[in-house]
This record gives sequence, structure tokens and C-alpha cells, in this order.
Amino acid sequence: MNESKIDKILSDAREVEKLLLLEKERRGVDKGKLVFVGMANVAKYYWCAMSSIFKSKERELEFFGALTYTIEFCILLSLDM
Repeated sequence: MNESKIDKILSDAREVEKLLLLEKERRGVDKGKLVFVGMANVAKYYWCAMSSIFKSKERELEFFGALTYTIEFCILLSLDM
């Protein structure tokens, strides 16, 4: 998979959402459960637990996309070495 194909997939929210659902299925997690969270949202937990959960749910797709992009980038770097 070349870099332009990766960028194309990760720039399409529907494709990233499909990958997110596949990853949750692979992990044996219900598709409605929260898996990928941001550190800032976790840090705010004690201030307002529900706000932390709601923000994490809103941005889960974004967090998963960032993780996926990072993994793909690392794979590309390792292939170039």
C-alpha cells in the first residue's frame, strides 16, 4: 500500500469508521462501546465524568484515525530502511 492510498483512505471519514468498527470487532468489543480516547478527555474525568465520556465518544473516530495513520506511517518508514 503506497502513501497516497493510505492518505486517501484516512481522509475519508466513512472509511475510517469502517476500519474502527472492524477493529472493535477484532477486539471482541461491541460497536457502541468506547475504545479509543484522548488523554485530555481522560484527565478531565474527575472534574466531570460525564463530560469526559461524551467528549471521548464524539471524538473516538478522530482518535482511531490518528492511531491508524501513525501505525501506517511507521510501517512505511520501516519499509524504507
